Amino acid sequence: MRGGNPWQSEHGGDVDRLFADLFPFHLVIDLHPSPTVVAVADSLARWLGRDLTGTPFADCFTIADPAIADLNRETLVAERRAVFVLEAVEHFARLRGQMMLVGENRAVFIGSPVLTSTTTVEELGLSVDDFAPHDATVDLITIQRDCSAQLADLWQRAEELERVAPAPERLPEEAAADPLTGLANRRTFWARCSTELQAKRRVALLFIDIDRFKTVNEAYGHRVGDRVLQELGARLQSSLRSIDLVARLGGDEFAVLLADVDQQAAVSVIERIRSVAAQPIRIGDHVCRISISIGVVPGTPKATVDDLIQDADAAMYEGRQFGPGRVTWFASRMRDDRRERRTLTDDLERAITHGEITAVFQPIVDLPTRAIRSCEALARWEHSDQGFIAPSRFIAIAEDAALVDRLDDLIMSQALGELERWQRTDPSFGLQVNVSGRSIGPTLVSRVSQALEGFTVQPETLTIEVTESWLIQHETEVAAALQRIAELGVRIHLDDFGTGYSSLAHIHSLPITGLKIDRSFVVPASQSERSRRLIAATIGMARTLELDVVAEGVEDEATARMLTELGCDYAQGYHFARPGPPETIAGLLASGPVDGRVG
Repeated sequence: MRGGNPWQSEHGGDVDRLFADLFPFHLVIDLHPSPTVVAVADSLARWLGRDLTGTPFADCFTIADPAIADLNRETLVAERRAVFVLEAVEHFARLRGQMMLVGENRAVFIGSPVLTSTTTVEELGLSVDDFAPHDATVDLITIQRDCSAQLADLWQRAEELERVAPAPERLPEEAAADPLTGLANRRTFWARCSTELQAKRRVALLFIDIDRFKTVNEAYGHRVGDRVLQELGARLQSSLRSIDLVARLGGDEFAVLLADVDQQAAVSVIERIRSVAAQPIRIGDHVCRISISIGVVPGTPKATVDDLIQDADAAMYEGRQFGPGRVTWFASRMRDDRRERRTLTDDLERAITHGEITAVFQPIVDLPTRAIRSCEALARWEHSDQGFIAPSRFIAIAEDAALVDRLDDLIMSQALGELERWQRTDPSFGLQVNVSGRSIGPTLVSRVSQALEGFTVQPETLTIEVTESWLIQHETEVAAALQRIAELGVRIHLDDFGTGYSSLAHIHSLPITGLKIDRSFVVPASQSERSRRLIAATIGMARTLELDVVAEGVEDEATARMLTELGCDYAQGYHFARPGPPETIAGLLASGPVDGRVG
Protein backbone atom coordinates (compact mmCIF):
# COMPACT_ATOMS: atom_id res chain seq x y z
CA MET A 1 0.00 0.00 0.00
CA ARG A 2 1.28 3.47 -0.82
CA GLY A 3 2.22 5.41 2.31
CA GLY A 4 0.14 8.20 3.75
CA ASN A 5 -3.51 9.06 3.64
CA PRO A 6 -4.84 9.00 0.07
CA TRP A 7 -7.22 11.82 0.93
CA GLN A 8 -4.29 14.07 1.82
CA SER A 9 -2.04 13.03 -1.06
CA GLU A 10 -1.35 14.94 -4.23
CA HIS A 11 -4.23 13.02 -5.78
CA GLY A 12 -6.66 13.84 -2.99
CA GLY A 13 -8.74 16.19 -5.10
CA ASP A 14 -9.01 13.58 -7.84
CA VAL A 15 -10.22 10.98 -5.34
CA ASP A 16 -12.89 13.42 -4.16
CA ARG A 17 -13.93 13.90 -7.78
CA LEU A 18 -14.03 10.15 -8.37
CA PHE A 19 -16.36 9.69 -5.42
CA ALA A 20 -18.60 12.38 -6.84
CA ASP A 21 -18.61 10.66 -10.25
CA LEU A 22 -19.22 7.19 -8.86
CA PHE A 23 -21.76 7.95 -6.18
CA PRO A 24 -24.46 10.58 -6.70
CA PHE A 25 -25.54 10.11 -3.09
CA HIS A 26 -22.42 10.45 -0.99
CA LEU A 27 -21.11 12.71 1.75
CA VAL A 28 -17.58 12.95 3.11
CA ILE A 29 -17.53 13.39 6.90
CA ASP A 30 -14.81 14.68 9.20
CA LEU A 31 -14.67 12.43 12.26
CA HIS A 32 -12.60 14.80 14.37
CA PRO A 33 -14.22 15.48 16.75
CA SER A 34 -16.44 12.39 16.65
CA PRO A 35 -19.96 13.33 15.50
CA THR A 36 -23.17 11.54 16.39
CA VAL A 37 -25.04 9.65 13.73
CA VAL A 38 -28.04 11.95 14.10
CA ALA A 39 -25.87 14.99 13.44
CA VAL A 40 -24.36 13.34 10.36
CA ALA A 41 -27.77 12.31 9.09
CA ASP A 42 -29.00 15.85 9.58
CA SER A 43 -26.05 17.17 7.60
CA LEU A 44 -26.73 14.63 4.89
CA ALA A 45 -30.38 15.64 4.67
CA ARG A 46 -29.34 19.26 4.24
CA TRP A 47 -26.64 18.33 1.72
CA LEU A 48 -29.09 16.34 -0.39
CA GLY A 49 -30.71 19.53 -1.58
CA ARG A 50 -31.42 17.99 -4.94
CA ASP A 51 -34.52 19.67 -6.36
CA LEU A 52 -36.80 17.19 -8.09
CA THR A 53 -39.99 19.19 -8.50
CA GLY A 54 -39.30 22.20 -6.35
CA THR A 55 -39.13 20.01 -3.25
CA PRO A 56 -35.63 19.50 -1.86
CA PHE A 57 -34.72 16.11 -0.43
CA ALA A 58 -34.14 17.80 2.91
CA ASP A 59 -37.90 18.34 3.15
CA CYS A 60 -38.73 14.84 1.87
CA PHE A 61 -36.59 12.69 4.12
CA THR A 62 -36.61 12.13 7.86
CA ILE A 63 -34.07 10.26 9.93
CA ALA A 64 -35.03 6.68 10.73
CA ASP A 65 -33.58 4.70 13.63
CA PRO A 66 -29.78 4.86 13.61
CA ALA A 67 -28.00 1.57 14.16
CA ILE A 68 -25.21 3.11 16.25
CA ALA A 69 -25.02 6.34 18.20
CA ASP A 70 -21.54 7.71 17.51
CA LEU A 71 -19.23 7.78 14.53
CA ASN A 72 -15.52 7.41 15.05
CA ARG A 73 -12.66 5.39 13.70
CA GLU A 74 -13.22 2.47 16.10
CA THR A 75 -16.91 2.01 15.37
CA LEU A 76 -16.43 2.25 11.62
CA VAL A 77 -13.77 -0.45 11.70
CA ALA A 78 -15.86 -2.65 13.99
CA GLU A 79 -19.39 -2.08 12.66
CA ARG A 80 -20.55 -3.90 9.55
CA ARG A 81 -24.03 -2.64 8.80
CA ALA A 82 -26.03 0.28 7.55
CA VAL A 83 -25.47 3.15 9.94
CA PHE A 84 -28.73 4.95 9.32
CA VAL A 85 -31.62 5.20 6.94
CA LEU A 86 -33.27 8.33 5.62
CA GLU A 87 -36.92 7.63 4.94
CA ALA A 88 -39.25 9.69 2.78
CA VAL A 89 -42.01 11.44 4.69
CA GLU A 90 -44.54 10.30 2.09
CA HIS A 91 -43.09 6.78 2.20
CA PHE A 92 -42.27 6.69 -1.49
CA ALA A 93 -38.54 6.12 -1.10
CA ARG A 94 -35.77 5.22 1.28
CA LEU A 95 -32.14 6.23 1.25
CA ARG A 96 -30.12 3.46 2.81
CA GLY A 97 -26.44 3.99 3.30
CA GLN A 98 -23.22 2.70 4.76
CA MET A 99 -20.33 4.53 6.32
CA MET A 100 -16.80 3.54 5.39
CA LEU A 101 -13.49 4.72 6.75
CA VAL A 102 -11.28 6.41 4.15
CA GLY A 103 -8.72 8.07 6.36
CA GLU A 104 -7.59 8.31 9.95
CA ASN A 105 -10.40 10.73 10.81
CA ARG A 106 -12.39 10.80 7.62
CA ALA A 107 -15.35 8.74 6.52
CA VAL A 108 -17.72 8.70 3.60
CA PHE A 109 -21.42 7.91 3.53
CA ILE A 110 -22.57 6.20 0.34
CA GLY A 111 -26.30 5.87 -0.10
CA SER A 112 -28.74 4.08 -2.36
CA PRO A 113 -32.13 5.62 -3.11
CA VAL A 114 -34.66 2.79 -3.14
CA LEU A 115 -38.07 3.36 -4.66
CA THR A 116 -40.90 1.89 -2.60
CA SER A 117 -43.97 3.28 -4.35
CA THR A 118 -44.05 4.16 -8.04
CA THR A 119 -47.64 5.30 -7.66
CA THR A 120 -46.80 8.01 -5.16
CA VAL A 121 -43.86 9.16 -7.24
CA GLU A 122 -46.08 9.56 -10.27
CA GLU A 123 -48.67 11.42 -8.21
CA LEU A 124 -46.00 13.83 -7.04
CA GLY A 125 -44.83 14.36 -10.60
CA LEU A 126 -41.38 12.92 -9.94
CA SER A 127 -39.33 10.88 -12.36
CA VAL A 128 -38.65 7.23 -11.75
CA ASP A 129 -35.16 7.88 -13.14
CA ASP A 130 -34.48 10.13 -10.16
CA PHE A 131 -34.81 7.06 -8.01
CA ALA A 132 -33.22 4.47 -10.27
CA PRO A 133 -31.46 2.15 -7.80
CA HIS A 134 -27.77 2.90 -7.52
CA ASP A 135 -25.40 0.35 -6.07
CA ALA A 136 -23.94 1.73 -2.87
CA THR A 137 -20.69 -0.17 -2.95
CA VAL A 138 -19.77 -0.77 -6.63
CA ASP A 139 -17.03 -3.03 -5.32
CA LEU A 140 -15.17 0.04 -4.14
CA ILE A 141 -14.85 -1.16 -0.58
CA THR A 142 -15.94 -4.20 1.36
CA ILE A 143 -16.98 -3.04 4.80
CA GLN A 144 -16.13 -6.39 6.35
CA ARG A 145 -12.39 -5.85 5.98
CA ASP A 146 -10.21 -3.92 8.39
CA CYS A 147 -9.16 -0.30 8.03
CA SER A 148 -5.86 -0.88 6.24
CA ALA A 149 -7.49 -3.12 3.65
CA GLN A 150 -10.17 -0.51 3.06
CA LEU A 151 -7.57 2.19 2.50
CA ALA A 152 -5.54 -0.03 0.17
CA ASP A 153 -8.63 -0.90 -1.85
CA LEU A 154 -9.69 2.72 -2.08
CA TRP A 155 -6.27 3.82 -3.27
CA GLN A 156 -6.05 1.00 -5.83
CA ARG A 157 -9.50 1.83 -7.19
CA ALA A 158 -8.66 5.53 -7.36
CA GLU A 159 -5.47 4.85 -9.31
CA GLU A 160 -7.26 2.51 -11.72
CA LEU A 161 -10.01 5.04 -12.39
CA GLU A 162 -7.54 7.89 -12.81
CA ARG A 163 -5.74 5.91 -15.52
CA VAL A 164 -8.93 5.51 -17.50
CA ALA A 165 -10.45 8.90 -16.64
CA PRO A 166 -12.19 10.17 -19.78
CA ALA A 167 -11.31 13.36 -21.52
CA PRO A 168 -13.92 16.14 -21.04
CA GLU A 169 -15.30 15.71 -24.52
CA ARG A 170 -15.98 12.01 -23.82
CA LEU A 171 -17.77 12.50 -20.52
CA PRO A 172 -21.32 12.03 -21.87
CA GLU A 173 -20.31 8.77 -23.53
CA GLU A 174 -18.44 7.46 -20.49
CA ALA A 175 -21.22 8.49 -18.12
CA ALA A 176 -23.39 5.86 -19.80
CA ALA A 177 -20.91 3.03 -19.16
CA ASP A 178 -19.84 1.01 -16.16
CA PRO A 179 -16.21 2.01 -15.48
CA LEU A 180 -15.06 -1.54 -14.67
CA THR A 181 -16.60 -3.62 -17.48
CA GLY A 182 -17.40 -1.03 -20.13
CA LEU A 183 -20.96 -2.35 -20.27
CA ALA A 184 -23.98 -0.12 -19.94
CA ASN A 185 -24.48 1.15 -16.41
CA ARG A 186 -27.67 1.07 -14.40
CA ARG A 187 -28.98 4.45 -15.56
CA THR A 188 -28.39 3.62 -19.25
CA PHE A 189 -30.10 0.27 -18.83
CA TRP A 190 -33.02 1.96 -17.10
CA ALA A 191 -33.46 4.46 -19.94
CA ARG A 192 -33.35 1.78 -22.65
CA CYS A 193 -35.88 -0.39 -20.81
CA SER A 194 -38.19 2.61 -20.46
CA THR A 195 -37.98 3.26 -24.19
CA GLU A 196 -38.81 -0.36 -25.05
CA LEU A 197 -41.76 -0.47 -22.65
CA GLN A 198 -43.18 2.83 -23.87
CA ALA A 199 -42.99 1.50 -27.45
CA LYS A 200 -45.03 -1.55 -26.36
CA ARG A 201 -42.41 -3.96 -27.67
CA ARG A 202 -42.16 -7.54 -26.44
CA VAL A 203 -39.26 -7.75 -24.03
CA ALA A 204 -37.84 -9.99 -21.35
CA LEU A 205 -35.55 -8.94 -18.54
CA LEU A 206 -32.89 -11.15 -16.98
CA PHE A 207 -31.43 -10.46 -13.54
CA ILE A 208 -28.07 -12.26 -13.21
CA ASP A 209 -26.04 -12.76 -10.06
CA ILE A 210 -22.79 -14.70 -9.60
CA ASP A 211 -23.18 -17.46 -7.03
CA ARG A 212 -20.83 -17.14 -4.04
CA PHE A 213 -18.80 -14.44 -5.74
CA LYS A 214 -17.47 -13.38 -2.35
CA THR A 215 -15.42 -16.58 -2.22
CA VAL A 216 -13.63 -15.57 -5.44
CA ASN A 217 -12.52 -12.30 -3.85
CA GLU A 218 -11.51 -14.10 -0.67
CA ALA A 219 -9.53 -16.80 -2.46
CA TYR A 220 -7.80 -14.75 -5.16
CA GLY A 221 -8.13 -11.09 -4.18
CA HIS A 222 -10.26 -8.26 -5.52
CA ARG A 223 -8.07 -7.60 -8.55
CA VAL A 224 -8.80 -11.12 -9.81
CA GLY A 225 -12.44 -10.66 -8.83
CA ASP A 226 -12.60 -7.54 -11.00
CA ARG A 227 -11.11 -9.46 -13.91
CA VAL A 228 -13.74 -12.16 -13.48
CA LEU A 229 -16.46 -9.50 -13.66
CA GLN A 230 -14.89 -8.07 -16.80
CA GLU A 231 -14.64 -11.48 -18.46
CA LEU A 232 -18.19 -12.46 -17.56
CA GLY A 233 -19.42 -9.11 -18.88
CA ALA A 234 -17.66 -9.74 -22.19
CA ARG A 235 -19.11 -13.25 -22.41
CA LEU A 236 -22.61 -12.01 -21.71
CA GLN A 237 -22.20 -9.40 -24.42
CA SER A 238 -21.05 -12.03 -26.92
CA SER A 239 -24.10 -14.19 -26.18
CA LEU A 240 -26.64 -11.54 -27.14
CA ARG A 241 -28.16 -10.30 -30.36
CA SER A 242 -27.36 -6.83 -31.61
CA ILE A 243 -30.76 -5.53 -30.43
CA ASP A 244 -30.27 -6.75 -26.84
CA LEU A 245 -28.52 -4.92 -24.01
CA VAL A 246 -26.47 -6.09 -21.07
CA ALA A 247 -25.55 -3.88 -18.11
CA ARG A 248 -23.65 -4.21 -14.89
CA LEU A 249 -25.93 -2.97 -12.15
CA GLY A 250 -23.18 -3.00 -9.53
CA GLY A 251 -21.22 -5.53 -7.52
CA ASP A 252 -21.65 -8.93 -9.17
CA GLU A 253 -25.12 -8.14 -10.51
CA PHE A 254 -25.85 -7.92 -14.22
CA ALA A 255 -29.07 -7.34 -16.15
CA VAL A 256 -29.97 -8.25 -19.71
CA LEU A 257 -32.76 -6.74 -21.77
CA LEU A 258 -33.95 -9.04 -24.53
CA ALA A 259 -35.79 -6.92 -27.11
CA ASP A 260 -38.51 -8.08 -29.51
CA VAL A 261 -38.43 -11.61 -28.10
CA ASP A 262 -40.85 -14.45 -27.39
CA GLN A 263 -40.37 -17.14 -24.77
CA GLN A 264 -38.71 -19.61 -27.13
CA ALA A 265 -36.14 -17.05 -28.30
CA ALA A 266 -35.53 -15.98 -24.69
CA VAL A 267 -34.84 -19.58 -23.66
CA SER A 268 -32.34 -19.91 -26.50
CA VAL A 269 -30.43 -16.80 -25.41
CA ILE A 270 -30.48 -17.89 -21.77
CA GLU A 271 -28.95 -21.25 -22.67
CA ARG A 272 -26.14 -19.47 -24.56
CA ILE A 273 -25.52 -17.28 -21.51
CA ARG A 274 -25.38 -20.26 -19.17
CA SER A 275 -23.03 -22.09 -21.51
CA VAL A 276 -20.47 -19.29 -21.77
CA ALA A 277 -20.67 -18.49 -18.05
CA ALA A 278 -19.89 -22.11 -17.16
CA GLN A 279 -16.57 -22.07 -19.03
CA PRO A 280 -13.53 -21.73 -16.71
CA ILE A 281 -12.08 -18.23 -16.50
CA ARG A 282 -8.29 -18.07 -16.51
CA ILE A 283 -6.78 -15.02 -14.81
CA GLY A 284 -2.99 -15.28 -14.81
CA ASP A 285 -2.13 -18.42 -12.85
CA HIS A 286 -5.65 -18.76 -11.48
CA VAL A 287 -8.53 -20.71 -12.97
CA CYS A 288 -11.91 -19.58 -11.66
CA ARG A 289 -15.10 -21.55 -12.14
CA ILE A 290 -18.31 -19.72 -11.45
CA SER A 291 -22.01 -20.33 -11.80
CA ILE A 292 -24.75 -17.77 -12.21
CA SER A 293 -28.33 -17.60 -10.98
CA ILE A 294 -30.81 -16.00 -13.38
CA GLY A 295 -34.24 -14.57 -12.76
CA VAL A 296 -36.41 -13.97 -15.84
CA VAL A 297 -39.53 -11.86 -16.29
CA PRO A 298 -41.40 -11.07 -19.54
CA GLY A 299 -42.53 -7.48 -20.03
CA THR A 300 -46.23 -6.72 -19.65
CA PRO A 301 -48.25 -3.74 -20.99
CA LYS A 302 -48.49 -1.96 -17.63
CA ALA A 303 -45.07 -2.92 -16.27
CA THR A 304 -42.54 -0.27 -15.26
CA VAL A 305 -38.79 -0.75 -15.32
CA ASP A 306 -38.85 -0.86 -11.55
CA ASP A 307 -41.45 -3.66 -11.71
CA LEU A 308 -39.33 -5.73 -14.09
CA ILE A 309 -36.10 -5.30 -12.14
CA GLN A 310 -37.74 -6.24 -8.85
CA ASP A 311 -39.68 -9.16 -10.35
CA ALA A 312 -36.60 -10.61 -12.04
CA ASP A 313 -34.60 -10.14 -8.84
CA ALA A 314 -37.34 -11.91 -6.85
CA ALA A 315 -37.29 -14.82 -9.31
CA MET A 316 -33.50 -15.08 -9.09
CA TYR A 317 -33.62 -15.00 -5.30
CA GLU A 318 -36.26 -17.73 -5.08
CA GLY A 319 -34.35 -19.98 -7.45
CA ARG A 320 -31.17 -19.59 -5.47
CA GLN A 321 -32.88 -20.94 -2.36
CA PHE A 322 -32.85 -24.34 -4.09
CA GLY A 323 -29.20 -24.19 -5.10
CA PRO A 324 -26.82 -22.28 -7.38
CA GLY A 325 -26.88 -22.10 -11.17
CA ARG A 326 -30.66 -22.02 -11.61
CA VAL A 327 -32.88 -20.19 -14.09
CA THR A 328 -36.19 -19.15 -12.53
CA TRP A 329 -39.11 -17.52 -14.33
CA PHE A 330 -41.12 -15.00 -12.41
CA ALA A 331 -44.56 -15.95 -11.06
CA SER A 332 -47.02 -13.39 -9.71
CA ARG A 333 -47.01 -14.94 -6.23
CA MET A 334 -43.33 -13.91 -5.96
CA ARG A 335 -44.43 -10.28 -5.93
CA ASP A 336 -46.52 -10.94 -2.83
CA ASP A 337 -43.66 -12.89 -1.30
CA ARG A 338 -41.29 -9.98 -1.98
CA ARG A 339 -43.72 -7.46 -0.52
CA GLU A 340 -44.19 -9.61 2.56
CA ARG A 341 -40.44 -10.09 2.88
CA ARG A 342 -39.83 -6.34 2.60
CA THR A 343 -42.41 -5.69 5.31
CA LEU A 344 -40.91 -8.37 7.53
CA THR A 345 -37.43 -6.94 6.97
CA ASP A 346 -38.56 -3.51 8.16
CA ASP A 347 -40.40 -5.08 11.10
CA LEU A 348 -37.37 -7.18 11.99
CA GLU A 349 -35.09 -4.16 11.96
CA ARG A 350 -37.42 -2.36 14.36
CA ALA A 351 -37.76 -5.48 16.53
CA ILE A 352 -33.98 -5.80 16.85
CA THR A 353 -33.60 -2.09 17.59
CA HIS A 354 -36.19 -2.23 20.37
CA GLY A 355 -35.10 -5.60 21.77
CA GLU A 356 -38.27 -7.44 20.75
CA ILE A 357 -36.34 -10.52 19.66
CA THR A 358 -35.84 -12.58 22.81
CA ALA A 359 -33.62 -15.47 23.81
CA VAL A 360 -35.03 -18.78 25.01
CA PHE A 361 -32.89 -21.58 26.36
CA GLN A 362 -32.76 -25.35 25.92
CA PRO A 363 -30.82 -27.39 28.52
CA ILE A 364 -27.86 -29.55 27.55
CA VAL A 365 -27.65 -32.63 29.78
CA ASP A 366 -24.64 -34.62 30.93
CA LEU A 367 -25.80 -38.06 29.77
CA PRO A 368 -24.13 -40.28 32.42
CA THR A 369 -25.37 -38.17 35.36
CA ARG A 370 -28.39 -36.42 33.74
CA ALA A 371 -27.20 -33.16 35.34
CA ILE A 372 -27.77 -29.86 33.53
CA ARG A 373 -24.33 -28.63 32.50
CA SER A 374 -25.15 -25.87 30.02
CA CYS A 375 -27.83 -24.62 27.67
CA GLU A 376 -28.19 -23.30 24.14
CA ALA A 377 -29.57 -19.81 23.50
CA LEU A 378 -32.15 -19.64 20.69
CA ALA A 379 -33.76 -16.56 19.16
CA ARG A 380 -37.55 -16.17 19.20
CA TRP A 381 -39.71 -13.50 17.62
CA GLU A 382 -43.35 -12.94 18.54
CA HIS A 383 -44.57 -10.55 15.84
CA SER A 384 -47.22 -8.07 17.00
CA ASP A 385 -49.54 -8.93 14.07
CA GLN A 386 -48.38 -12.30 12.73
CA GLY A 387 -47.59 -14.04 15.98
CA PHE A 388 -44.72 -16.52 16.17
CA ILE A 389 -42.23 -16.21 13.29
CA ALA A 390 -40.11 -19.31 12.75
CA PRO A 391 -36.38 -18.69 13.39
CA SER A 392 -35.46 -20.26 10.06
CA ARG A 393 -37.54 -17.56 8.40
CA PHE A 394 -36.43 -14.41 10.21
CA ILE A 395 -32.77 -15.44 10.48
CA ALA A 396 -32.65 -15.85 6.70
CA ILE A 397 -34.16 -12.38 6.34
CA ALA A 398 -31.62 -10.98 8.81
CA GLU A 399 -28.78 -12.49 6.80
CA ASP A 400 -30.02 -11.07 3.51
CA ALA A 401 -30.69 -7.61 4.99
CA ALA A 402 -27.31 -7.34 6.77
CA LEU A 403 -29.09 -7.40 10.14
CA VAL A 404 -27.64 -10.67 11.35
CA ASP A 405 -24.72 -9.14 13.27
CA ARG A 406 -27.13 -7.03 15.27
CA LEU A 407 -29.39 -10.04 15.83
CA ASP A 408 -26.50 -12.21 17.04
CA ASP A 409 -25.24 -9.42 19.31
CA LEU A 410 -28.70 -8.96 20.82
CA ILE A 411 -29.13 -12.66 21.63
CA MET A 412 -25.60 -12.96 22.98
CA SER A 413 -26.08 -9.97 25.26
CA GLN A 414 -29.40 -11.29 26.61
CA ALA A 415 -27.94 -14.78 27.08
CA LEU A 416 -24.78 -13.62 28.87
CA GLY A 417 -26.92 -11.59 31.27
CA GLU A 418 -28.84 -14.74 32.18
CA LEU A 419 -25.65 -16.80 32.40
CA GLU A 420 -24.25 -14.34 34.91
CA ARG A 421 -27.28 -14.97 37.14
CA TRP A 422 -27.22 -18.76 36.71
CA GLN A 423 -23.55 -18.94 37.65
CA ARG A 424 -24.42 -17.62 41.10
CA THR A 425 -25.93 -21.08 41.60
CA ASP A 426 -23.39 -23.05 39.55
CA PRO A 427 -20.17 -21.15 38.64
CA SER A 428 -19.25 -23.79 36.04
CA PHE A 429 -22.58 -23.62 34.18
CA GLY A 430 -22.06 -22.96 30.48
CA LEU A 431 -23.81 -21.24 27.58
CA GLN A 432 -23.81 -22.12 23.89
CA VAL A 433 -24.70 -19.50 21.28
CA ASN A 434 -25.15 -20.36 17.62
CA VAL A 435 -23.93 -17.45 15.49
CA SER A 436 -24.79 -17.05 11.83
CA GLY A 437 -22.04 -17.98 9.43
CA ARG A 438 -22.31 -14.50 7.95
CA SER A 439 -21.34 -13.06 11.33
CA ILE A 440 -18.05 -14.91 11.34
CA GLY A 441 -15.44 -12.46 10.17
CA PRO A 442 -12.98 -9.88 11.47
CA THR A 443 -15.58 -8.04 13.57
CA LEU A 444 -16.91 -11.09 15.41
CA VAL A 445 -13.87 -11.27 17.69
CA SER A 446 -14.25 -7.69 18.92
CA ARG A 447 -18.01 -8.13 19.30
CA VAL A 448 -17.61 -11.28 21.42
CA SER A 449 -14.87 -9.63 23.47
CA GLN A 450 -16.99 -6.53 24.09
CA ALA A 451 -19.98 -8.68 25.05
CA LEU A 452 -17.92 -10.60 27.61
CA GLU A 453 -16.56 -7.38 29.09
CA GLY A 454 -20.08 -6.37 30.04
CA PHE A 455 -20.60 -9.38 32.35
CA THR A 456 -18.74 -11.22 35.09
CA VAL A 457 -18.58 -14.57 33.29
CA GLN A 458 -15.44 -16.46 32.39
CA PRO A 459 -14.79 -16.84 28.63
CA GLU A 460 -14.37 -20.62 28.91
CA THR A 461 -18.02 -20.95 29.99
CA LEU A 462 -19.16 -19.51 26.65
CA THR A 463 -19.28 -21.73 23.55
CA ILE A 464 -19.77 -20.36 20.04
CA GLU A 465 -21.47 -22.76 17.63
CA VAL A 466 -20.71 -22.51 13.91
CA THR A 467 -22.50 -24.65 11.34
CA GLU A 468 -20.44 -27.23 9.56
CA SER A 469 -21.71 -26.36 6.08
CA TRP A 470 -20.72 -22.68 6.41
CA LEU A 471 -17.29 -23.61 7.72
CA ILE A 472 -16.56 -25.85 4.76
CA GLN A 473 -17.68 -23.24 2.21
CA HIS A 474 -15.77 -20.36 3.85
CA GLU A 475 -12.89 -22.09 5.59
CA THR A 476 -10.24 -19.42 4.94
CA GLU A 477 -12.31 -16.54 6.32
CA VAL A 478 -13.76 -18.58 9.18
CA ALA A 479 -10.46 -20.14 10.33
CA ALA A 480 -8.77 -16.83 11.15
CA ALA A 481 -11.78 -15.53 13.08
CA LEU A 482 -12.23 -18.77 15.03
CA GLN A 483 -8.57 -18.85 15.97
CA ARG A 484 -8.80 -15.36 17.46
CA ILE A 485 -12.00 -16.26 19.30
CA ALA A 486 -10.28 -19.32 20.77
CA GLU A 487 -7.46 -17.06 21.96
CA LEU A 488 -10.06 -15.22 24.06
CA GLY A 489 -10.65 -18.50 25.91
CA VAL A 490 -14.08 -19.05 24.30
CA ARG A 491 -14.88 -22.60 23.27
CA ILE A 492 -16.01 -23.48 19.73
CA HIS A 493 -18.37 -26.26 18.68
CA LEU A 494 -19.16 -27.48 15.18
CA ASP A 495 -22.95 -27.49 14.84
CA ASP A 496 -25.04 -29.81 12.63
CA PHE A 497 -22.12 -32.19 12.33
CA GLY A 498 -22.56 -34.79 9.61
CA THR A 499 -24.47 -32.54 7.20
CA GLY A 500 -21.53 -30.67 5.64
CA TYR A 501 -19.06 -33.43 4.76
CA SER A 502 -16.23 -32.29 7.03
CA SER A 503 -12.91 -34.02 6.72
CA LEU A 504 -10.54 -34.80 9.57
CA ALA A 505 -8.16 -32.25 8.08
CA HIS A 506 -10.74 -29.49 8.52
CA ILE A 507 -11.46 -30.39 12.12
CA HIS A 508 -7.83 -30.94 13.05
CA SER A 509 -6.70 -27.58 11.63
CA LEU A 510 -9.35 -25.52 13.44
CA PRO A 511 -9.65 -24.71 17.15
CA ILE A 512 -12.77 -26.88 17.52
CA THR A 513 -13.48 -28.14 21.05
CA GLY A 514 -16.65 -30.09 20.37
CA LEU A 515 -19.12 -31.50 17.85
CA LYS A 516 -22.90 -31.40 17.85
CA ILE A 517 -24.35 -34.40 16.01
CA ASP A 518 -27.22 -33.30 13.81
CA ARG A 519 -30.72 -34.46 14.74
CA SER A 520 -31.15 -36.05 11.31
CA PHE A 521 -28.77 -38.80 12.53
CA VAL A 522 -30.00 -38.91 16.13
CA VAL A 523 -33.78 -39.19 15.63
CA PRO A 524 -33.75 -42.45 13.61
CA ALA A 525 -30.82 -43.98 15.52
CA SER A 526 -32.91 -46.17 17.86
CA GLN A 527 -34.50 -47.84 14.82
CA SER A 528 -31.64 -47.68 12.31
CA GLU A 529 -28.44 -49.67 12.72
CA ARG A 530 -26.79 -47.56 10.04
CA SER A 531 -27.49 -44.31 11.93
CA ARG A 532 -26.29 -45.93 15.12
CA ARG A 533 -23.00 -46.91 13.50
CA LEU A 534 -22.51 -43.42 12.10
CA ILE A 535 -23.01 -41.92 15.56
CA ALA A 536 -20.62 -44.47 17.08
CA ALA A 537 -17.97 -43.61 14.47
CA THR A 538 -18.41 -39.90 15.14
CA ILE A 539 -18.03 -40.40 18.89
CA GLY A 540 -14.94 -42.54 18.34
CA MET A 541 -13.36 -39.91 16.12
CA ALA A 542 -14.18 -37.19 18.66
CA ARG A 543 -12.59 -39.25 21.44
CA THR A 544 -9.39 -39.53 19.39
CA LEU A 545 -9.32 -35.76 18.86
CA GLU A 546 -10.32 -35.05 22.49
CA LEU A 547 -13.52 -33.29 21.46
CA ASP A 548 -16.79 -33.10 23.40
CA VAL A 549 -19.84 -34.60 21.69
CA VAL A 550 -23.39 -33.24 22.00
CA ALA A 551 -26.31 -35.09 20.41
CA GLU A 552 -29.31 -32.92 19.52
CA GLY A 553 -32.85 -34.07 18.85
CA VAL A 554 -33.12 -36.60 21.69
CA GLU A 555 -36.84 -37.21 21.98
CA ASP A 556 -37.18 -40.42 24.02
CA GLU A 557 -35.47 -42.40 26.75
CA ALA A 558 -34.44 -45.23 24.41
CA THR A 559 -32.36 -42.82 22.34
CA ALA A 560 -30.85 -41.27 25.47
CA ARG A 561 -29.79 -44.71 26.76
CA MET A 562 -28.36 -45.74 23.39
CA LEU A 563 -26.27 -42.54 23.24
CA THR A 564 -25.04 -43.14 26.78
CA GLU A 565 -23.97 -46.68 25.86
CA LEU A 566 -22.10 -45.33 22.83
CA GLY A 567 -20.16 -42.95 25.08
CA CYS A 568 -21.80 -39.68 24.03
CA ASP A 569 -21.02 -36.90 26.51
CA TYR A 570 -24.04 -34.60 26.28
CA ALA A 571 -27.50 -34.39 24.77
CA GLN A 572 -30.34 -31.98 24.27
CA GLY A 573 -33.87 -32.46 23.02
CA TYR A 574 -37.55 -32.52 23.91
CA HIS A 575 -37.05 -35.63 26.05
CA PHE A 576 -35.25 -33.47 28.59
CA ALA A 577 -36.82 -30.04 28.05
CA ARG A 578 -38.22 -27.79 25.37
CA PRO A 579 -36.67 -24.35 24.82
CA GLY A 580 -38.06 -22.04 27.46
CA PRO A 581 -37.59 -18.78 29.33
CA PRO A 582 -34.63 -18.19 31.67
CA GLU A 583 -36.73 -19.22 34.66
CA THR A 584 -36.83 -22.79 33.29
CA ILE A 585 -33.05 -23.10 33.48
CA ALA A 586 -32.98 -21.59 36.98
CA GLY A 587 -35.57 -24.15 38.09
CA LEU A 588 -33.65 -27.07 36.59
CA LEU A 589 -30.43 -25.96 38.25
CA ALA A 590 -32.21 -25.91 41.58
CA SER A 591 -33.98 -29.25 41.14
CA GLY A 592 -31.01 -31.43 40.16
CA PRO A 593 -30.72 -34.23 37.53
CA VAL A 594 -33.29 -34.54 34.74
CA ASP A 595 -34.68 -38.00 33.98
CA GLY A 596 -37.45 -37.11 31.56
CA ARG A 597 -39.35 -34.35 29.83
CA VAL A 598 -39.66 -31.00 31.55
CA GLY A 599 -42.26 -28.53 30.24
